[in-house]
Amino acid sequence: MQQFACKAIGFDLDGTLVDTERMHYEIYKHAMRKHGKDLPFEVYRQMCGMSGLDGAKFLIQHFKLDFDPQEFDPLKDYDSGEIFNNSRIEPMLFADTVLAGCAQDDVPFYVVTSSPFDVAIKKLNKARLTGFVGNRLVTPSMGLRSKPHPDMYLKAVELLKIEPNELYAIEDSALGVASAISAGCYCVAVPSMYTQQQDFSGAYHTFRDIREAVSHFHRSSPR
Repeated sequence: MQQFACKAIGFDLDGTLVDTERMHYEIYKHAMRKHGKDLPFEVYRQMCGMSGLDGAKFLIQHFKLDFDPQEFDPLKDYDSGEIFNNSRIEPMLFADTVLAGCAQDDVPFYVVTSSPFDVAIKKLNKARLTGFVGNRLVTPSMGLRSKPHPDMYLKAVELLKIEPNELYAIEDSALGVASAISAGCYCVAVPSMYTQQQDFSGAYHTFRDIREAVSHFHRSSPR
């Protein structure tokens, strides 16, 4: 079995730990309807993994809209909006079990997400995962660029006091994989129904769910 030197885990949030993509799709559909546009599911799937600003830029280009992406960002204020407040957010399959196992086995980890810090906390609260994660979050609110830039994974490595190749990153999108790999991390993919058509050739492995991915970390890492 392939050995690697990983000592800690970097978890993506949306689509990896919390099931928010359905809610995000509803938010984007609602925003586009206000401008007389329909957002097909197949178009939305291309956006999965993007930050709110990058998603806005994608929609502006795709629909040829004459908008400023800084002003047209459907996700910018959704955390206090009706759709977010009325949406039920559940943990992804095995997310709570995996996080509890990390605590039990003393596996260091950070959640690395393109969501702003306050929004990430609200998502974790709704999914009943805050008790597992606490404040172990790396977000753009720290003055970092969003994925696919490497900044947030490099910050996680710094906080964990390890080398980049010692961080085992788990991502559900190709943009997330690109972020982790460009930071020098060992990255695996757990595609969701929203991202399964994306190109994950950059990941070291692809798994069916997060439990399989973390099991691989325990089996292969010489911690």
